[in-house]
Amino acid sequence: MAKTKTKEKEKEEKKGGAKQKTQVTAKQIDDAAPSVEVVVDGQKLLGEKKDFSSGSVGWNVNGKVVISGLKCQVSANIIIVGSKNVE
Repeated sequence: MAKTKTKEKEKEEKKGGAKQKTQVTAKQIDDAAPSVEVVVDGQKLLGEKKDFSSGSVGWNVNGKVVISGLKCQVSANIIIVGSKNVE
């Protein structure tokens, strides 16, 4: 008899993949860089480490750049996968 996919596995595949196989540790999060550099069209922005209200940890970057002579606003959240479950 062929195995059928569980509902949870089907949801994971729809989201774009399986869960991370190795768990993130509190030490890894603490040791992560305090800031990250994000480059948009050759222009550097600095993202600062952030504890998000969701409980996840990562970096947040905001700033303005000029693209093709147009002033643009950039906003990005970079989330450490699995960081929400770390205590």
